[in-house]
Amino acid sequence: MDTEILRSLMNCSLTEEEAKPVLLEENDLIDGVVECEASAFVKVHALNLGVAGPIIHVFFPSIEGKRWVMESGPWCFDNHLLIIKNWVRGEDPMDISFDECKFSFQVRGLKEEFYTKEVANNLSSSFMACEIMELCKDKAGKNFFRVKATVNVQQPIRRFVNFQVGTTHGAGYLTYGRLPYLCFHCGLMGHLIRQCPKLPEGASPQKHVVYGLWIKAPAEKSKVEFRLITDGLNHDKPS
Repeated sequence: MDTEILRSLMNCSLTEEEAKPVLLEENDLIDGVVECEASAFVKVHALNLGVAGPIIHVFFPSIEGKRWVMESGPWCFDNHLLIIKNWVRGEDPMDISFDECKFSFQVRGLKEEFYTKEVANNLSSSFMACEIMELCKDKAGKNFFRVKATVNVQQPIRRFVNFQVGTTHGAGYLTYGRLPYLCFHCGLMGHLIRQCPKLPEGASPQKHVVYGLWIKAPAEKSKVEFRLITDGLNHDKPS
């Protein structure tokens, strides 16, 4: 990538001609900044690419188009997760962390008395940068919470939530929409169980499964009962 080449050159001894800067005015950059404001950096999260996978600078037709793409994710290419980060003026793409990605997922299997606004409000704090928590009903009339929050892709994907009310306990399981390749042994995205470096040598993958197909959320329409916007600005039922 161009940034990597420039970094290596800047660490070398420069000639007098190379070290002398070309002086610019802010107005010289206006057109370039306007164009870049409708852009983002994209990286494919895959085991075979590792942390040094290529970072792609993508330009969108408009800022609104970029915003829609970033808010409507996650996106996958060939079953590999695409992590999209906003362009920020002056920021070196090599310094951007691609460890986090927004996901929409569901919390299912709770006892019916747990599906309340108060529980949703408390549950939201257990997720990273939770944006939306809403109570929904599926076609079978079963309640579940739909959540939009940030997930650390360098950590095993979360499977459960636990509750305690006095001496009473409750639990639910998580299912994720648009899930890319996921290892059912280590819980990391970006590879399958047969490629897992943590699988014991010669071991049968079937005997080391700690995830299952239940981790993938069903693709179906549902009725929203209420929605919590976790910045506290809107706790009303949507129209």
